[in-house]
Amino acid sequence: MTNYPPIVGGASLLIALSLSTKLTLIIGADSLAAIRATAALQADSKVLVAFENNTKDKPIQLSEELIARRDQGELEIIEFDGPDHLLSLLDDGGGSDSSSIAVAFITDTLIGNKGGRRSYESASALRSVLKRRNILVNVSDMPS
Repeated sequence: MTNYPPIVGGASLLIALSLSTKLTLIIGADSLAAIRATAALQADSKVLVAFENNTKDKPIQLSEELIARRDQGELEIIEFDGPDHLLSLLDDGGGSDSSSIAVAFITDTLIGNKGGRRSYESASALRSVLKRRNILVNVSDMPS
């Protein structure tokens, strides 16, 4: 019998989702947000990018790719101020039908994020409000 290496927990599991009639919510404005947006667009998903601008004295710099894709009409971008405000924007339409959100990616938690890394508490609050709506949530670089 062949010996296989022991299983070590804590790894991510890649999954495949059919997103052709769904909305993908991406929270963040960095290059990882642009990568996630491109992947979602390639999966025929509608894409809504939402970013939180906590520092009015040093505004968040949107990824050039996100700006270009918005200008080409490939995705929408909204600004929000906290989890409750994001939900109210989504409930008000936020440019898209929030009831069709299938998955959300929180990308501004990335270690080394130039725009400032979202805190664990803030990411947890966002995850909680999205999970209450049965939306799958992926938080980058924050295990648990």
